[in-house]
Amino acid sequence: MKDLNFFAVESEDKDNCFWCGAIPETEDDYTPCKNCEKTINTGVMIIEMDEEPQFEGQPEMDGGYPTGRWGMMTVEMARFLFPEKPFMEGTILPISQVMFQMIVDKM
Repeated sequence: MKDLNFFAVESEDKDNCFWCGAIPETEDDYTPCKNCEKTINTGVMIIEMDEEPQFEGQPEMDGGYPTGRWGMMTVEMARFLFPEKPFMEGTILPISQVMFQMIVDKM
């Protein structure tokens, strides 16, 4: 993996996984499908968060709402960008839209 990748994961289980781009019919706890989980476990997942829901009935996550934009970075890159936080493979890091865009623009 390069230091930072932004992509959508293709999944056979799209109807049940927010991270693949499909929003479930019911309120979901953002549990990833098996394909997304496999991807998340390769590094650190960064999730762009907003203060407002992105759709009616969207459940809250860590005090905000995922926008649907996310990316993967190596543990080393995460430790470089956020030295005050402990990271390991499989860590999920919700960040603000401003911070997310700053990371995208710098890469």
